[in-house]
Amino acid sequence: MRKLIFLIALFCWGSAFAAAPSEEAKKHFNAGVNAEKAGKVDEAITEYEAAVKASPDYLDAHKNLAAAYKTKNNLPLAITHLEAVTKAEPNNAENWNTIGALAMGAKDYIKAVAAFEKAGSLKAGDAKMMMALAEAYKKDRQTSKAVETYKKVIAADPKNAAARFNLGKTYFDDEDYVQAKAVFKEMTTAVPADPRGFYMYAVSVHSEDPENIDAYQPLYEDFIKRFKGNPRAATNVKQAEKVIDQIKNPKKN
Repeated sequence: MRKLIFLIALFCWGSAFAAAPSEEAKKHFNAGVNAEKAGKVDEAITEYEAAVKASPDYLDAHKNLAAAYKTKNNLPLAITHLEAVTKAEPNNAENWNTIGALAMGAKDYIKAVAAFEKAGSLKAGDAKMMMALAEAYKKDRQTSKAVETYKKVIAADPKNAAARFNLGKTYFDDEDYVQAKAVFKEMTTAVPADPRGFYMYAVSVHSEDPENIDAYQPLYEDFIKRFKGNPRAATNVKQAEKVIDQIKNPKKN
């Protein structure tokens, strides 16, 4: 019977390192698979839990429990069962990466950082994992580490728009507008097709000195000229147009 294993493309099956499940455990596991196929998630959880109770090292059951608990949005329990998997598969970077993602969803940023750091140590240089780690650092208020990690991604991939935007936004959120505008200005050259760099450059200059209209008005106008009609920029274009309207019609506003 085909097993419904959570994120099967991401997990490497490590049964060679775990004790074979008992017949009782297999019976409950198969019942759980059938329940899951029928859309009975709660019943499936009950059967999978019985399977791991009978055979605590039953990795397939732990993986399917993680999937089921994620479906129920019980992220802490999903994490618990994936952590049980990592005991048998300690060098599987994708398992750790998935734990990190679930921990982020649960807002357990300390656990997320630890999991992403482990994943990164096992799969050095993976841009997606580094980006996830940087975001976890940011959420855990380890700003300097977030900045350092985003810079590593950019150094390896100068065209990575997400890394550039997130780096600039990290500075911006920390009200370091000087650094933010430098990052966003560079982004306008490195990835000129991305409207976010142009818009946030204007916003950073504006935020640094709200009275210096001569500095930021041309930046908003340039942004509008470049990206008006671009669906990706629609919301920001409206915001930029509002700023220009306020400048030109102060009495009206």
